[in-house]
Amino acid sequence: MKRIFILIPVITTLFLFTNKANAQNTSIGVKAGLLSAQIANHSSNDQMIGFRAGAFITHSIVSDFGVGAEVNYARKGTGSNQNIQLNYLEIPVMAHYFFGKGSFRPKVFLGGYYARLINAKQGEQLLNGYADEDYGLLAGLGFHKSIGQSRWLYGDVRYTYGLAEIKPTNQANRDLSLNIGVSFPLGNY
Repeated sequence: MKRIFILIPVITTLFLFTNKANAQNTSIGVKAGLLSAQIANHSSNDQMIGFRAGAFITHSIVSDFGVGAEVNYARKGTGSNQNIQLNYLEIPVMAHYFFGKGSFRPKVFLGGYYARLINAKQGEQLLNGYADEDYGLLAGLGFHKSIGQSRWLYGDVRYTYGLAEIKPTNQANRDLSLNIGVSFPLGNY
């Protein structure tokens, strides 16, 4: 299962960058956002405010449907007295369905993610015992709004549901995030 979450982003990225005939339907961008995270089955089960920032690529196969991949830095964990921060390099891959054809295009998306733990901290103290890898599912709603000169304002709300046990006590990551960014086409639309 872990290999699938690693191979899908690699294959998707290779396809998007090596198929020059499809460049007019591909865009790249940067994004950042806030997230409300928690560790399911953790003793405190409190939410913390974290963040997610990174870059993305989206390829439209047809005008209403596309695939996308991201590379993000994400800070997750749990709040309250424990204040545990889990810092990840995260690679989501998603299928997007776009509505409309004008300058404002709402969308829904569904996919999966693979993440690699950079470090786990409680305050300034590094923690041991957390799994090096995380993976799960994600779903969300978003939009692309034309802001001129072939640039698009990007926004989404997403929920990620961790499937991996990040600690031997059946703990898993969960988060709800609000993200905003800007994208640029790799060719003419």
